[in-house]
Amino acid sequence: MLNPYSEQKDSLIYFISYVLLNIIFFYLLYRAVLEKNTIDGLAILLTSSLFTIILYIKTKKPIIFKYSLFLIITPLIIIPLQYYIHSIPQEVLVPNNVITIKQIFYMYVFNYSYGIPFLFVPYLIHNTKYDYKSFFNTITAFVIIYILYNIYIGEKISFNRDNLATYFKTLLTYDSIGITLIGVVYFYSLYFYTTNKNKWLGSLLFIIFLISLLLNITHGTRGTWLVIPIFIILTIINYRNFLKKISFSHIAIFISLIAFALLSKIDQITTRFTAAYSDIVLLQSHSNQATSIGSRIIMWEHAIKDFQSSPLIGISTFNVAEQVYQLNQQGLLAGRALTHMHSIYFQELASHGMIGLFALLFSFLSPLYFFFKFKTKNSREVLIKTTGIYVVICTMICGATDFYFITAVSAAVYYALTVTLLALLYKKN
Repeated sequence: MLNPYSEQKDSLIYFISYVLLNIIFFYLLYRAVLEKNTIDGLAILLTSSLFTIILYIKTKKPIIFKYSLFLIITPLIIIPLQYYIHSIPQEVLVPNNVITIKQIFYMYVFNYSYGIPFLFVPYLIHNTKYDYKSFFNTITAFVIIYILYNIYIGEKISFNRDNLATYFKTLLTYDSIGITLIGVVYFYSLYFYTTNKNKWLGSLLFIIFLISLLLNITHGTRGTWLVIPIFIILTIINYRNFLKKISFSHIAIFISLIAFALLSKIDQITTRFTAAYSDIVLLQSHSNQATSIGSRIIMWEHAIKDFQSSPLIGISTFNVAEQVYQLNQQGLLAGRALTHMHSIYFQELASHGMIGLFALLFSFLSPLYFFFKFKTKNSREVLIKTTGIYVVICTMICGATDFYFITAVSAAVYYALTVTLLALLYKKN
């Protein structure tokens, strides 16, 4: 005979686990949108593991899934490689008022471990009623907060890029996180519009996407602009059947809205493109003037030389920091007190060689494999799969011209979004 008290107790545990998942995402997105660079990963890990153990006692279902292994494999390669093989030096040729030894290790090495706090999130998703609506609605809510927050700050400092860069200590990373969340809302809007479930809501979500995209563009971070074509490419690939049914007038309205949005910020866009063109001209003329693009090319050339000197394990994160700082002090690089290669790929190639680059690429290619492998059967799965592919590719692109994982929050956002979308995709109804 069933025990009503036992059933009530079980229901409470499942409900609390569901609430916990929402709290985790609210906490993470709050830290990300309001530009708080740190998170309490240990608290997330301890609470999620506690409820995982409780649920496991009741369900006896597997705790770790194959698709979530990238959360632990990447840090388990990179961190021991730096800590045990390269070691942590007693001092580096970079002043402590610029960056400390501890900061170098945490920012460029340890931050890869911020996927581990989300290791048990898939298990909680598989065993509770947490679904795609909870996930997408939460992100949409925080993109609205992103809009309000950025309008407030932008108006306060006249949307001036130099002022923005001063206010947002890691503006490039903040914009990369922003464009990732904005893309999630875009595909959510497509879901409502293509399924005819609620076209008005789809239109509202698209407007939210458009406004947030404009604000992101206003910041002038050119690396995030490279992500915009991904919206179009993934739409054409995954929604091609729907696109065939759209009338010319709908396409014209869509293009007009995009064009109007971009033209409204044409000054900021042309200023950044003009700066890029100027950088290229100076580079071709072999000018000694330090530029943004020229600085990256110089750093990447040094990264290749570092890789050639130690192709398997690299020259160590600390040696890279010293090298970049010295180049900066010589006036060869634009910016102040640089200590990384401004690219996750060249950073790993120089710091940890082929082993480090493999570990980094595994954190992207492994989730992509599981996303592409999944055969979708309905619009919900198309939404989750398309968004998951977008999040990974977006991070890969943003990381090409900056060190995306420089903050704990940026690393956590990538790992949390990716593993959650995989869990939602592979969750059995």
